[in-house]
Amino acid sequence: MKHIADILEEEELDEESEEELPDGTSEKQASPADIIRPWMFKPGQSGNPAGRPPGLSLKEWAKKYLAGLNEEERLDFLAGMNKETIWKQAEGNPQSTLGLGGDKESLEALTAFFKIAAKPNE
Repeated sequence: MKHIADILEEEELDEESEEELPDGTSEKQASPADIIRPWMFKPGQSGNPAGRPPGLSLKEWAKKYLAGLNEEERLDFLAGMNKETIWKQAEGNPQSTLGLGGDKESLEALTAFFKIAAKPNE
């Protein structure tokens, strides 16, 4: 069992071994943002000063590739895809009919649903 004097001595050693950060604070005083601040971008500094490399992006390349497929190649390509994904690509995601814009009727229906769903099975 440790004595109080031993514990206090260990704490003093820990305090002495604290590293000082570039901004003058110690690690114990510093927030996570203070710890990474020396490596953060400075105001007005870009994370990618050279910009995007020249050439096609992957999305542009894929569009060009798919546009170049003939009818048979397109059918083979679509045969390996989920039918719901194909539909969403053609028509877009279906619009939600649950009006959560704040209308009282929808909110009451939703509240009632969750009350029923929260009850344990009897």
